[in-house]
Amino acid sequence: MIIGVPKEVKDDEYRVAITPAGVKELTSAGHSVYVEEGAGVGSSIPDADFVATGAKILEDPDDIWSDSDMILGSKSRSPRSTRGWACARTRCSSPTSTWRPRGLHGRAGGCRQHGDRL
Repeated sequence: MIIGVPKEVKDDEYRVAITPAGVKELTSAGHSVYVEEGAGVGSSIPDADFVATGAKILEDPDDIWSDSDMILGSKSRSPRSTRGWACARTRCSSPTSTWRPRGLHGRAGGCRQHGDRL
C-alpha cells in the first residue's frame, strides 16, 4: 500500500501526520510512504530524516494525492482542499468519503462512507 503524507494546509498548523519512526514501521511492513517536500518543517523534522527511514519525498502534492492508496493528516482538510481524506479502500474516489483516525477510548477509526475499520 502507498501511504501519502501531504503538508498540512490549515492556518497555524505545524504538525506532520507521521514521524520518521512511523515511516520506518510502515516501510518495514512492506508499505511505501510518500511525504510532501517540507511537510515536517513545522515540526522540526527535515526531509532527510524521512528519507533515511525509507520515505520518498515528492515535490508536487497532486502526485501524493493521485498516487497514494491512503492519505495521513493531522487535522481535517481545510475548505481550500476539495479532495477530502482518503478512504481505507484502495483508491476510493468518493468525494464524500472521510477517514477518521482511531479516536479516544480505543474507538476504531474508519471510512465514514464505507464503514471500514482499522
